[in-house]
Amino acid sequence: IGASLLQAVLLHHRQTKSIAQQHQSLWLAESGVQRAITKLRSSPDYRGEVWTIPAAVLGDLDEGRVTIRVEPQENDPASWRVVVEAVYPDHPQHRIVQQRVTEVAKRN
Repeated sequence: IGASLLQAVLLHHRQTKSIAQQHQSLWLAESGVQRAITKLRSSPDYRGEVWTIPAAVLGDLDEGRVTIRVEPQENDPASWRVVVEAVYPDHPQHRIVQQRVTEVAKRN
């Protein structure tokens, strides 16, 4: 019975950690979109970056990475296409990846 209880607790712990990592990755992707919009509003020449968020900022042991790409829209020259990929934790094997693609209108 003890071994079964321990196994159930470990499984629950892994699931909880996985859900927390999914949420963190989601929020990093959303933050990346907002960061791109803010940077485009202040500098229309902005074309993206790799943004590394230290573990201490995230309040965890792992850091996150957000890759932002800004591309021209071929069919709409009045807007940009923003592609964001968030990785959390930034680990080669155990990571969650979230992607967001959005259009941002250019200001005249």
